[in-house]
Amino acid sequence: MDRHIASLEANSLGILHKCSTAYGYGIDDSEVKVEFLKLIPTWNELNRKLFWFESQRSRETLDKKRGERLTSWWNVSLYGRFWQFEESDFEYITEQISSQEFLDNKLIALSLAFHLYKMANRPRRWRMKLKRVVADNDKLSARLDNCLKPPSKSQDFRYWEKQKARHRRITVAKQKKQEKYHRDWKKFFNDSLDKARVALHDNPGILTNPLLYLFDQTQNKRSGSGRWTEYNWKTLIPEYGEEVACFYRDSTVSFWRQHKPKLRSEGAPANETPYSVIIGLIGLEIEANEIRDWPKNLTAAEAERACRYASFELNGFPTWFPRLFEKNSSIVCDFLMQEIRYELSIEKPETDTHYIISDISHSGQWSWNLLAPSIYDLIKREPKNLGNLEKLLNILQSSNLTDNSVERLASRKCHALKSIDHAARWFSVWTGVAPGAAIVALENRIAKISD
Repeated sequence: MDRHIASLEANSLGILHKCSTAYGYGIDDSEVKVEFLKLIPTWNELNRKLFWFESQRSRETLDKKRGERLTSWWNVSLYGRFWQFEESDFEYITEQISSQEFLDNKLIALSLAFHLYKMANRPRRWRMKLKRVVADNDKLSARLDNCLKPPSKSQDFRYWEKQKARHRRITVAKQKKQEKYHRDWKKFFNDSLDKARVALHDNPGILTNPLLYLFDQTQNKRSGSGRWTEYNWKTLIPEYGEEVACFYRDSTVSFWRQHKPKLRSEGAPANETPYSVIIGLIGLEIEANEIRDWPKNLTAAEAERACRYASFELNGFPTWFPRLFEKNSSIVCDFLMQEIRYELSIEKPETDTHYIISDISHSGQWSWNLLAPSIYDLIKREPKNLGNLEKLLNILQSSNLTDNSVERLASRKCHALKSIDHAARWFSVWTGVAPGAAIVALENRIAKISD
């Protein structure tokens, strides 16, 4: 297991805390979370940091007005946890009784140390060590005495026991429900796979429940690429069999041709990707991986439709988009320029648009040379948003446009623009291709500002 130091930082611990809570509630039983449950306890430093992090998070949820305190380890992350402690952790936990500054944390450590002491069948040496550690603190000594000679269960203790028992019942019930859910689907695929095929055939472009179910199962096996799609349909084979996996493969490949995604320029909501688009992207990913010479045989209409899907991918474009561009450069360029024009038409000075311009600037290098002349003409009218301007200038400067062309436009902009921020970007561009003239013009501009 790779152990990255960033895993020990607060942001990472916060994510693990949320995941463990969701896992405890049975919201998501993905294999990733099961792996956390196995892996985190094997890394002592992470296991311990997560425990104390969750102690503080749990404490923050208490009702201070009612005098609620967190002083027992079993109340830390009551509804799900990835950390675990064994008898081998006794020395560390005992040391924490002394080293923790906050009394309530000392009490948490004492309660956990006593739990480990009981797990180890109450060795006398451990008991004597606990007594020595708490000897100088009356409150800790009183707590240890209560543990060694417990009084009848308090009302609070009985309440927490009931809560834990209730949570266990809920967890078991959810697990049984999930197991039945998956059994029922496996039975459906064994008995009615032909019906599932007919339903897709009779309703082209409409998602069906069997297809969505299999999609969900592949999502549980994602490697974390940061994109909507992965080429992983074969991960279904071990559990569902090759015939069901091939049904999923063929259905997604067929689906992308039958569904036409609505673009943002046509009124689709920003920051929203429907399941139908994700399924279509998966179909394209599969086809691009499995069809030799793809996309050589695509029609013009299919190439344009593939562009529509590509505009929805997370963190850039799909892996197959450069190949589509190579075989259908005119169609792809026309599509991208259409969406660039739309994006500039709706931009606002203070709000990033986070759409096609960003994708092209960050991951569309293969398109820059062909797009540059059209972008050059387009930004003769100054973009309103500084971020969009910077991204478009990055494309122009990195393309094969001649220095003379860039110089002419940059010079005009630097003399005409009133916005200092925008002018500064254009002076930077001008300096890159004609430093002598640009620096003189910049000095004159600065002198006028000083006057």
